[in-house]
Amino acid sequence: MENKIWFISDLHLDTKPPTDLFNEWAKVVGKDDGVVVVGNVALNNKTFWFSQIQKLPGDKVLFCGNLETNRIKWYHKFGFSGVVAFNESKILPSKYGSILVSHLPAAESVLVAGDTKFRGLVRKLEDSMDVSSCVLNIHGHNQGKGQDRHNTFDVSYRPDVAGPKLLNLDQILHLKFN
Repeated sequence: MENKIWFISDLHLDTKPPTDLFNEWAKVVGKDDGVVVVGNVALNNKTFWFSQIQKLPGDKVLFCGNLETNRIKWYHKFGFSGVVAFNESKILPSKYGSILVSHLPAAESVLVAGDTKFRGLVRKLEDSMDVSSCVLNIHGHNQGKGQDRHNTFDVSYRPDVAGPKLLNLDQILHLKFN
C-alpha cells in the first residue's frame, strides 16, 4: 500500500477537543503517511494541543502560521519531522506539476477581505509560485472564508462542513484537476 500525504490547517484549538477530526485522523492516517499541518494550530494551551497532535499517527510536518510564535526548535520536541517558518513555503512535486505549500494563499485575490497585513508576504508567495511554474497552491489561513481560484486550495479545518476533515494529496488533485 502506498503512503499518502494528508493536509490540514487552521485547527484553532482552544479548550474543546475536535473529536471528529482526531477520530478521523486516527482512522485514515497510516503510521508511515505524511501529515502536513499548514499552520494556526492553537491560540492558547499550545503545549497541551501540540502534545495531543504528537500522539496521532503519521510523520508530521508543520508550516507555521501566524499563531505559531515560538521558535522553530520548540515545535520539534512535539515530534514534527520538519518545521517551516511562517514566511517560507515549500515546493512539492506531483503528477500534475509542482505544488506550492504555504500557510498564506499565494494570491492576493484569495485573501479574506480586510486581511491586508500579510499582503507583502502573499505577493512574495505569488512570485515564488510563478517562478517555480506551480500548478497549485495548497494553503490555509482563510478558514474557508476566502474565494479560492483555479490554482489555489484551502485545507483549513471546517468543523461545520460535512465530509472529511483531512484531505490527502490525491483527493486534492482529483478535486482540482478532474
